[in-house]
Amino acid sequence: MASILNTYRQPNWQGMLAYGGTAYVPAAGNYQFATANFNTAKTAQQTIQSLTTQRQNLQTQRDSALQSLQSATTQSDVQKWTAVLQTLNSSISHIDAQIQQVNQQVNLQQAQISAGQAVYQASQREQLGASMLNGVERDLGSFSRVTGIYGQPVHWNNTNGGAANNITPMNIPSGGGVMIQ
Repeated sequence: MASILNTYRQPNWQGMLAYGGTAYVPAAGNYQFATANFNTAKTAQQTIQSLTTQRQNLQTQRDSALQSLQSATTQSDVQKWTAVLQTLNSSISHIDAQIQQVNQQVNLQQAQISAGQAVYQASQREQLGASMLNGVERDLGSFSRVTGIYGQPVHWNNTNGGAANNITPMNIPSGGGVMIQ
């Protein structure tokens, strides 16, 4: 990821350390598939560039051999330059086939990367959904603990520090001078 950002002169992102000490680092799943696609395309470009250079060299040799064939005066020279031309044309065809193979391989790799990204995104959605359901379940569990006394007046037992497991009414003096806010 850092290499790609550097290629396009973008600032490097290594994450950050929050004030409370929590580290926030780049989430691999957010970058790994795009990085894989980038690397696949970059490798293919380099391979095709190398093959294209080889093809250009062979074409130059073929053009030279063709001129030699055209200026050949003996049957032996004609046969020799014809064989050379056939070999060079065969080599050029072979390189063309290799370029096609690289293109097919890139298509397969990108399809595989896309499928991997789809699986990753699905797993992230399911983890989020499970997390949310867990929160709902926890909330429902909390609600179920209070539903038995829901709507009932709160009672305090002043003798045991405010615990609500003994539901005796709170002892509020009825004499003057007491004010509850």
